[in-house]
Amino acid sequence: MATLMSESSIVIAFSKLTDPRKSRNRLYTLEDIICTAILAPLCRCEDYDEISDWSEGNLGWLQSLGLCIEGAPSHDTYERFFRHLDSCEFQKCFLTWTELLPGKLRGTIAIDGKILCNSRDVEKNPLHWVSAFATEHSLVLGQVKTMGKGGELAGMQKLIFKG
Repeated sequence: MATLMSESSIVIAFSKLTDPRKSRNRLYTLEDIICTAILAPLCRCEDYDEISDWSEGNLGWLQSLGLCIEGAPSHDTYERFFRHLDSCEFQKCFLTWTELLPGKLRGTIAIDGKILCNSRDVEKNPLHWVSAFATEHSLVLGQVKTMGKGGELAGMQKLIFKG
């Protein structure tokens, strides 16, 4: 892998992620899949087809960074990889990466509480979330579940102070 990528915060943060694939099914590196799966949605890609298309369209640039040397992963590759990935482990790595970003991010970080649509019976006990969002980068830095509308302040404190 190119020095540029091996020193990057995203590769460092995801270095402890367990690859769910069998070794014989690893045409693309873990870095290929993770980096493109995070970069493409920052460019407004919303599903595996679009992530694969974005990777193919940016293949020259990705390869200059040492990524996708074997070509762009297909939408099926992304779907199979994320279907078997341990989501809790991925979340920990993702949070580690976002914790490395604030010194590099510029602009406003918006913190907002939301009620999740169609979550149980909205009148009785809907799900409430508080999110931190880097507005200029369209990047969710973190989100926590709260205990009802009155729990937003505690959720904000948990996001800001990690506690």
